[in-house]
Amino acid sequence: MKSFRKVPKSGDPSSRLQWFEPLNTNIKCCRYWWLEKWKCDKMSFPYWRLYWNRNEGAYVQKNEKIYLSPEKIVLIPPHTIFATDIDRSIAGHSQDQYDLVGSWVKDKEDENLCLKKGRILHLFIHFNLGNQLDNTCRDIYSFNLLPEQGKIIKKTIDKLLMDNIDFTLDTSLDIYQLILSAINQIPPEKLVPKRMEPRIKIVIDYIHNHSAAKLSNVCLAEKLNMTTNSFTRFFRINLKCSPQEYIRKVRVSKACNLLDHSIHTIDEIAELCGFSDRFHFSKVFKNIKEISPAEYKKRYILNSTSRLD
Repeated sequence: MKSFRKVPKSGDPSSRLQWFEPLNTNIKCCRYWWLEKWKCDKMSFPYWRLYWNRNEGAYVQKNEKIYLSPEKIVLIPPHTIFATDIDRSIAGHSQDQYDLVGSWVKDKEDENLCLKKGRILHLFIHFNLGNQLDNTCRDIYSFNLLPEQGKIIKKTIDKLLMDNIDFTLDTSLDIYQLILSAINQIPPEKLVPKRMEPRIKIVIDYIHNHSAAKLSNVCLAEKLNMTTNSFTRFFRINLKCSPQEYIRKVRVSKACNLLDHSIHTIDEIAELCGFSDRFHFSKVFKNIKEISPAEYKKRYILNSTSRLD
């Protein structure tokens, strides 16, 4: 066996270049809630959702119902359109398309009380994995819970019942491990996205990193040393939409993340996402999401209002 006695100038004895798929895991939230009603006929979000339920009775649905239970872990990729509900025998019948009633589980005593009342106990984690893996095939993925995943979930819930704000390094690492172990259960042909044309990846990364800036086609074309017309055609061929259409979608996705996971006002979110004002933001948002930002916040986001315990 040969060994190196002198370190090469490169600092690496291997001359073979290696490629690793970039992974940019960003956890948005990790919460443990009780639910009495969870009816949403049509939902779609710009981030992953990981679900695990302490008891049975609730389900998610794309083409068919997938029930949540202590033995299952469910993953829903970004921009997947799906519905949720709780069995009528538990939640009763509701004529509304969207009916959410729930709140956080405060402690062990509250958890036991919720179980006695027949409430659904629901652990959910929202996260992103970066531009590439966030484009995983849009579907609902359900897997049998692995023993190690069960241990992490128990440890995470125990932590949430004591403190649901500050996460230590070891707890955060546990959650990352849970996410990545679940992602690893997705079939490779569904998970691995098509490798992007390198120049497209450059401009997409730039758009995502500077979404609040003024991004003209001229500016983006200069990043690739292309004429504006050539760049616009090139972009549309690869992504099936114009650069400005893509930018609007990115900005609305960022806005949804802020509506879901921040305390910013709608005016502040409009500015942070690169819109000229609230009116322009609402117009673009409604064109893409089919509802206004205010209605989105009211419809999809559980808050501690007078309806909740």
